[in-house]
Amino acid sequence: MTSNVVGDGDVEAGLSPRAIARSGLARPRGTTAIARPVICGLLRFFDWAWISLTAMLSIYIYTLVNPENRFNPLLFLLVGLVAAFSSNSLFEGLRLYEFTRLPQFGWELKRILAGWAGVLFIGLSIGFLTKTSATFSRLWLMIWSVLAISGLLGARLVVGSLIARWTATDRLRRQVAIVGSGPSAQRLIAECRTSWPDEIHIVGVFDDRTRAPGEIEGVRVLGNIETLISLVRTTIIDEIMIAIPCSAPDRIAHFAKRLRELPVDVRLWLDVSMRQLAIRDIELRPGAPIAALADRPIKHWNAFQKRIEDLVMLTILMPLMGPLILLVAIAIRMDSRGPAFFKQKRYGFNNKTIEVLKFRTMYVDRCDLSGTSHTRRGDPRVTRMGRFLRRTSLDELPQLFNVIAGTMSIVGPRPHPLQMKAVDRFYHEAVIEYFARHRVRPGITGLAQVSGFRGGIDTMEKAQKRLDFDLHYIDHWSLGLDLKIIWRTFAHIMDKNAY
Repeated sequence: MTSNVVGDGDVEAGLSPRAIARSGLARPRGTTAIARPVICGLLRFFDWAWISLTAMLSIYIYTLVNPENRFNPLLFLLVGLVAAFSSNSLFEGLRLYEFTRLPQFGWELKRILAGWAGVLFIGLSIGFLTKTSATFSRLWLMIWSVLAISGLLGARLVVGSLIARWTATDRLRRQVAIVGSGPSAQRLIAECRTSWPDEIHIVGVFDDRTRAPGEIEGVRVLGNIETLISLVRTTIIDEIMIAIPCSAPDRIAHFAKRLRELPVDVRLWLDVSMRQLAIRDIELRPGAPIAALADRPIKHWNAFQKRIEDLVMLTILMPLMGPLILLVAIAIRMDSRGPAFFKQKRYGFNNKTIEVLKFRTMYVDRCDLSGTSHTRRGDPRVTRMGRFLRRTSLDELPQLFNVIAGTMSIVGPRPHPLQMKAVDRFYHEAVIEYFARHRVRPGITGLAQVSGFRGGIDTMEKAQKRLDFDLHYIDHWSLGLDLKIIWRTFAHIMDKNAY
């Protein structure tokens, strides 16, 4: 971020609002900043509406080719709505609604095609299972796909060009004024430059103290609180940030009371000591505001949606995987003596112990029930069939029965054995916040596994990275993210780190 220092003709802290506007430090009235969330929200709505409408439009185009076609408009409208909701979730998981990605047309092209392929896969699977696929024409599906993808890409070309124009005219950066001129203000200015260089334009610093310096971190101190109020009345200020330590509640209350009457966003920047608490939200409850330090993940509607996702995936996978499970079980029994299945106690939801079902991959007299010893490359305990199963992850297939029982999900952090170690220490002792990964049900596959962290843990860095991916998944869960992980699981079925 460039410094907002007034050039020749600088004036002291008593600079008038009109002079500030003329100097270019503030945006004149009538040119408000364009909110980035609004752009992303409108694009999301366009995608939903376009996919829904083109499902109907395509069937009408199809009738021009086949006039004898008789169709039910409501049926195709329903198909379009289901596809629209599915695409929104998939596109969210593919990060297609991140503002910083919107100008990157090539990046978006690949993900739109991948997302639409996912929508078609879901639709064809539902049609196959319900025996309704014959109702829909392949030509209609091709027409719909061409129209849908063309519109989605066209919208992003338009949005990309608009973003380029708005960036050139500085319409995307919020005009921010900072109240306070102490160390907190210095840290805030530094963080704005580091974290939001393209989103925030600092107009200046304002403080009532007579001993305030003339400049802080290259940003000019333009006046007192009265100067700021007058500036807001005559120019566009989008946000005011109060950067005063929480140990000075009287000063904060004074400024908040004066600024609350202005038609701008007023925010209190939490100093470093407060930010170390990782506050997620402030809830205004009767009597006192409550700081939210942590939330129970995947709750309420999301928990219901997650379970429906598991049941739908089970409906698709069990008819396909059932015969394979039977064949693998027979092959295991033929390869070595002992049962085909192996049960092991592992950590489940909320640190509860669950029994995880797997195919047996080791000789029956060498199985590691505790999970203390990591499997090594060329491990003599692993059978011939076991090496193939572990390399392809087919040894995890019986965990579909854990999903049916509700102790696991299709996607989630992998369940670890109780005595699993990271290098030479128990995992939960070696890695901070380890048990935070048990806030959701474990999964057959997970974000860490498709990101290259399958297999043994031979360094503390790998142990921490695996946990970081698990926690990222928990904090950013969405249906689209789950479907993306499932897709990547099938795409990387053979993993060199699994042995």
